[in-house]
Amino acid sequence: MAISKQDAALGAAVLLILLMGKKVLAAPASSKKKGPMPHDKEQAARDAAHAATANGNDADAAALHAVADAHGDDDGAALMKRANQDKATAWASIFIDHPVSPLEAGALARWSGIEASGNPLAHSKLDERGLMQAGPQSVAEHELTQAQWDAILDPLTSKSDQASIAIAYVNALAKKAATHLSHDPADPVDRTWYAKLYHQRPVDVRDAHLTGDAHADARRLATEWANDAKAMHRLRAANVVAWGTPTP
Repeated sequence: MAISKQDAALGAAVLLILLMGKKVLAAPASSKKKGPMPHDKEQAARDAAHAATANGNDADAAALHAVADAHGDDDGAALMKRANQDKATAWASIFIDHPVSPLEAGALARWSGIEASGNPLAHSKLDERGLMQAGPQSVAEHELTQAQWDAILDPLTSKSDQASIAIAYVNALAKKAATHLSHDPADPVDRTWYAKLYHQRPVDVRDAHLTGDAHADARRLATEWANDAKAMHRLRAANVVAWGTPTP
């Protein structure tokens, strides 16, 4: 039986997804390369599913969407694991002294876990630094003062001061995010959710027609962004930070 170009392309896409899911077992530990993130695998499966739908292969499309959903679950689990590292969760007891509510302290601690593994001196190649990984534009954009920015990487900065800087940064992002909402969120944890979305990609907050009701906005975005794995990764991260779960 002759194989059409469309079927051949679909077969290649399915094979690619299967190969992406395999771990490199034969290579020695020193030469292993980090595999694609779950949300990258999810996007590959979504793209293959769309190709199958376009070619009229509804059964294959359904199977590929199931693969994508499974990778989405993996992505959420990976975010939960990062958020709840011991070094990160320990910051909740420090945040709460500033003062913030216990729920907000937990959200801030999870943010530090996802972004910095709870390390206040974390410093990325992009010059993002600290518990919340504030970006190098933070001073110019009035999210932190120069003194706060410099103090983040000073090993003599106390944990209490690091927490204070992190809270100041999140509050600044929350205020910026609020300018794009229909109304200000009353719950400080909801404010943190919008701040995390803004931190990852400000345009998401600017263009998403958000209301100020964080739970309702999260549920709506989960539907609107369902076929965009990178956007869903950002949404899951904000959800894990605010509420401790990728799907509130």
